[in-house]
Amino acid sequence: MSGTDSDEAGDWEVMNKILVQIGDGNTAAAGQTLVSYALGSCIGVCLYDKEIKIAGMVHAVLPAKKAARSRLQSSSIGMQTKASDV
Repeated sequence: MSGTDSDEAGDWEVMNKILVQIGDGNTAAAGQTLVSYALGSCIGVCLYDKEIKIAGMVHAVLPAKKAARSRLQSSSIGMQTKASDV
């Protein structure tokens, strides 16, 4: 097979894709591609260092609405308790 064969080129592309799964993070160097599917309501953060030519990606999952409310309530109660102790 030659280097221009379409099947071979497709395999090469797949090998250079780095999957960033839900709740995961990863890095890539020159010639590699970071890929994340189903971002939905999650947060995707990408960084690139121009000097060393390395990229990073994080697929951050947001908490469920109920868990977020619970954390918010416990954090504001904790703040009130600390303020009254002063």
